Amino acid sequence: MELTEKTIKAAQPGDVLYDKKITGLYMRVFENRRGYYLYYRTKTGGQRRPKVGIPDIMTLGQAREIAKSLLLQVASGEDLMAKRKQARAAPTMAALCTKYLEEYAPKKKSAADDKAMINRVILPKLGRMRVADVQYDDIATLHRSMAKTPVHANRVLALLSRMFTLAERWEYRPQRTTPTRHVERYRENKRRRIMSPVEAAAIAAGLRKHAIVRPEAVLFIHLLVLTGARCGEVAAAR
Repeated sequence: MELTEKTIKAAQPGDVLYDKKITGLYMRVFENRRGYYLYYRTKTGGQRRPKVGIPDIMTLGQAREIAKSLLLQVASGEDLMAKRKQARAAPTMAALCTKYLEEYAPKKKSAADDKAMINRVILPKLGRMRVADVQYDDIATLHRSMAKTPVHANRVLALLSRMFTLAERWEYRPQRTTPTRHVERYRENKRRRIMSPVEAAAIAAGLRKHAIVRPEAVLFIHLLVLTGARCGEVAAAR
């Protein structure tokens, strides 16, 4: 059957319609779907039939324009199907996150924080995207969506920056294409917090309450209060 606007509407499951204007362009009708396809041979003789589009959302004229563009690429020696296979096999952000958590994060003290940011922010927003497809706008939009928590937003941006630097090293995307490069970080105000006398009295009362049952824990907290050391520093002290 000839491929025309009229025959497209009347086509039934099992029909194959061939276009007379663009050699190789045809439409196949299945039970629950139909699509435009393009048949051609590569310069090495391989047969290819890539999908061009869907008739329900694309006119015949649009399908012909796309087919012309594809045939020009074929004439220049490109293997379109091979390119599509490479694109489908390209690592996603989810794969990058997994590799980062398995190979890089364990070396950092902030590994737990990194994992939390990846699971709560990065994967839901970017997980399905291919690493090579992520652009500045994607990162900037994500950063702006966290404007109410600027410090946390900056931490996520810093983590993404490190991950994309590693992605270049692991050849997941071209060199010097980090999409976080020009995203401006939020201004952070330095925080200095000293407990008030009322708070100090309440904390002391709470510690006395638990001193008999959990003496080591109470002493641990006393060391934190009196020395200003970090939890990890006191825990690792000998």
